[in-house]
Amino acid sequence: MEPTRGTRWRGPHVPALGGVVARAARLIANPLASQLDPMNPWHTLGPDAPFVLAEDHEAVTRFNATAVDATRLELGLLPEPFVGNLDAPVMLLALNPGVSDGDFELHTNEAFRRRVLACHRQESNDWPYYYLDPAVTGPGARWSARVLGPLVREVGVEAVAHGVVLFEYLPYHSRRFAHHRLSLLSQAFSFACVRASLSKAAAVFVTRGVEPWTMAVPELLRHPRLFRTSSTQNITISPRNCPDGWASAVAGIRSAANMRCTSRPPMRS
Repeated sequence: MEPTRGTRWRGPHVPALGGVVARAARLIANPLASQLDPMNPWHTLGPDAPFVLAEDHEAVTRFNATAVDATRLELGLLPEPFVGNLDAPVMLLALNPGVSDGDFELHTNEAFRRRVLACHRQESNDWPYYYLDPAVTGPGARWSARVLGPLVREVGVEAVAHGVVLFEYLPYHSRRFAHHRLSLLSQAFSFACVRASLSKAAAVFVTRGVEPWTMAVPELLRHPRLFRTSSTQNITISPRNCPDGWASAVAGIRSAANMRCTSRPPMRS
């Protein structure tokens, strides 16, 4: 897949991460290892606002000092670098989490905060893609229901919650993305996880930000199952909107669900 045409993107140079990628590959093989893996910076995020990692603080503060309201990074909202299991067979790549009025109320909910922080640490739970948890409401849940709705109807909500992971190019929320030149140390972890997952990914959908993603992770351009939606405005994963990638996504999610079922210990009689 070729990057979209237009103004040349001059974002951060992201070097090959060598040992970082190797550690990410081990993490993908055992997601729970992220609780102890020193590479994952999200273990260190504090429990109170402003929600910004220490290693990102200087760059984020400098950016926000001159940003307009629409592009200011909202540090009262928990960062969401990824949603779902890092080893999920279907990857969605987006730009950054948005901001809606309902987000501020949601992010003060203690149960929701626990879900986000558990995802940061990749703790095992029933709803790794937490926006599909029926108990979660708000803008993120509505967005996920729309984008993933056809997959949910095809294979079931629990299978999708375990089989899809959303990676954000930038982990912090804003109302509009205009952060092409902003380089954060925390991004290296997500980029490394995407690299490490490519070898076994059933389908990768670049829903937003083809150019920044392919410059940060050039290996995406060589991936045989890299797809885009037919519409750049409507990024719903469906047979009509993703005719080339739909079958791969469904097969990958079903295969992962079957493996999960067979790996469960038998019930005691």
